[in-house]
Amino acid sequence: MSTLTIVILTKNEETNIDSAICNAKKCADDVLIVDSGSTDQTLDLAVKAGARTVFHELNDDFAAQRNFALTQTDSDWIMYLDADERLDENLCNHIINVVHENKKNSQYAMKRYMLFNGYEFHHGIFSPDCVYRLFPRDKVHWVGKVHEHPECDLSKEEEIDNMLDIIYNRYNNIDILINNAGIAIDTLFEDKTKDNFMKTLDINLIAPFLLCKKIGPKMVDNKYGIIINISSTNGIDTPYIESIDYDASKAGLISLSKNLANYFAPYVRVNTICPGWVNTEMNKNLDSDFISKEENKILLGRFANPREVANLVEFLISDKANYINDSIIRIDGGIKC
Repeated sequence: MSTLTIVILTKNEETNIDSAICNAKKCADDVLIVDSGSTDQTLDLAVKAGARTVFHELNDDFAAQRNFALTQTDSDWIMYLDADERLDENLCNHIINVVHENKKNSQYAMKRYMLFNGYEFHHGIFSPDCVYRLFPRDKVHWVGKVHEHPECDLSKEEEIDNMLDIIYNRYNNIDILINNAGIAIDTLFEDKTKDNFMKTLDINLIAPFLLCKKIGPKMVDNKYGIIINISSTNGIDTPYIESIDYDASKAGLISLSKNLANYFAPYVRVNTICPGWVNTEMNKNLDSDFISKEENKILLGRFANPREVANLVEFLISDKANYINDSIIRIDGGIKC
């Protein structure tokens, strides 16, 4: 039978912790307190209430706290609660059913109501909202130090679907889609494997296709949308055999963009940006001699910085670019003849 751990992140929560644990135990097999240095009675009260406690330094990184919790349990499901949040009986029953059914292709949101002195808020900044809290333990990873959120593996369609569920539940519409995620696995051609090739295609081409397929029609229904696909000059010129899979994925993305610009017209503008060399994490380990060689080919004599590419994106999604569509725009500093 599948199991559930409820995680509560704490620091000096002695006022709330006992009732929080008692409430969580109504549907959890295990209650885990991840404490970041309480100096009050939080930990003593937690142990007395039957919870497990572990210490983890916060370091102003709430995502790291949540990810640490994942390593402290082997339960099939994990749920996150704040110490001042409570689950009603109906929600507890739903949670128990989800865990027992053990369908691990979904993440679950809960409608959260704000109460103060017995008064339930329904308007303004305290109006009810939806928060995602219940996950299969092996299918969630958190990013963002303060406004932490689950990370999506774009190579897995079910995670894309979960991500879109979260976004549409929270914001109703997506007006702008920027497909920017990308990987490069540079190895000798003789060492390339099918798995390498397919992994590159999954992130660089298949994921943008899926996102455009799932979001684009809703944009058309709303009669408004902007899609920016970040390709590469490697999708136009392919100078290095070591990058054959990357180059193929970026060339495919250019073709995808042109097809979608026609298919989603006239309501959705689809443009492609093709950066040359950019100082990003992907390129930080390049050999200095190789960098010098490549910079000598560029008329401006240097790699771009990410902000310069972002400026172009910012322009293309603005009203100033309302008549720019189905375009392939290079941003490479100019290449010497």
